[in-house]
Amino acid sequence: QQQQSEVAPTAVANRNHQHQQQQQQNGHSSDGGGSKKHLDIATTLQRFRDNVVPACPDSHISRSWLLQLLQKQQQSATSAVAAMAPSRSSAGTKQQTWIAAAAAAAARLSPEDMERHLLHVELICRDSRSADSYIFTVPGAAAFVKSVVAGRQEMLRLLHRKKYQEMLEKELSCVKLRGSCLTPTFHIRDLQGRGLVTCTDTTVGKLIRLNKRK
Repeated sequence: QQQQSEVAPTAVANRNHQHQQQQQQNGHSSDGGGSKKHLDIATTLQRFRDNVVPACPDSHISRSWLLQLLQKQQQSATSAVAAMAPSRSSAGTKQQTWIAAAAAAAARLSPEDMERHLLHVELICRDSRSADSYIFTVPGAAAFVKSVVAGRQEMLRLLHRKKYQEMLEKELSCVKLRGSCLTPTFHIRDLQGRGLVTCTDTTVGKLIRLNKRK
């Protein structure tokens, strides 16, 4: 019985140690996918900032020129994630791991991989006028542009259906737009700025009239 009582705690300790190791391995593997993706994006963004932005002051860039710029590695890509690594002295080993992973990401990523990352984070979008060209964009701007265009077309159709193609601004400002998240007032100003409507003061308020196409 004494021997069994001595063996049992040892067996339990061994099982606990194995369980902890397994949890650490599982945590590392579950973390790996996200960390790898973050490293890849960080490396891509640094290459874009260092190589593409200074070399292309225009609003668009050809795909071949973009891939050529992304291929160049003017400086170590490890600095792209050095700031992400822990700065405490006790985490020196972890920081070295991050830097090694960044170097591996720089070696692993092809220009085509970086191209896909840039499309994903919406720093570039395909140019509809040219199959081999990209336009530089602001992340999240696509939804805004979509609302501007959709709301503009909806307001124009609404005015076009009126008998005299005109509406009071206070009535037009209360319209509920289906395809835009922006306010009708925003779209009225947009139509005015593009010269598509004319605003005239009347005794009952401002009148928005659709301009005739030349």
